[in-house]
Amino acid sequence: MTDESRPNELETIEELIISSALEQEALINLLLKKGIITPKEFMEEIKKLRREQ
Repeated sequence: MTDESRPNELETIEELIISSALEQEALINLLLKKGIITPKEFMEEIKKLRREQ
């Protein structure tokens, strides 16, 4: 007998990815809104991290 109330592994991974993306977006929005970083600095950091991959 299967427990249909438990999500399958794929749904759990998808939920974790979505949750992580939303948390990152919230942090970025706050940093930008408070003027701690500029949009240009943010994009430069993303480009830097992509080059390092």
